[in-house]
Amino acid sequence: MNNNTKLLLDFTDRDFTAPHQLELYNYWLSLRNGRKMPSRSDIQIEQLKGYLPSIMLFDFDNNNDAFIFRLIGTYCVDLYGEQTGKSVNDFAEHEPAIERLLWCVQNQKPYYAIKNLGNIDKKYINTSFIVLPLSEDDKNVNKILASHHFY
Repeated sequence: MNNNTKLLLDFTDRDFTAPHQLELYNYWLSLRNGRKMPSRSDIQIEQLKGYLPSIMLFDFDNNNDAFIFRLIGTYCVDLYGEQTGKSVNDFAEHEPAIERLLWCVQNQKPYYAIKNLGNIDKKYINTSFIVLPLSEDDKNVNKILASHHFY
């Protein structure tokens, strides 16, 4: 995986750079109810209101190993541009992100990462993000929820 990214596969509460990410992670954990991962239908959107500007939701197309931007919060749009409905796979600069997202799909586990946004010509901005798998059948990841902190 990309060496520009500090990837934490085993992370603790102290690794988070922003409280909203830890809160979202704890919310995701609470929705599991003994399962490996919750489903999108478990998420109550009113519980996410405070997090929406920093959230990305991806649909995963397992036939093509493709990730489609389903929802992208306003803070993310400010840095990445409006991507809703587009495929992450269509952007060469996102190849390392695709590798990480595929790791999440294959391992059915969340990860936390910290990186600089030099890959999109924004070297002056760092980001951290929690990436959380979602599954309708608790066997196959079909969506991924991510929350960024830009600093």
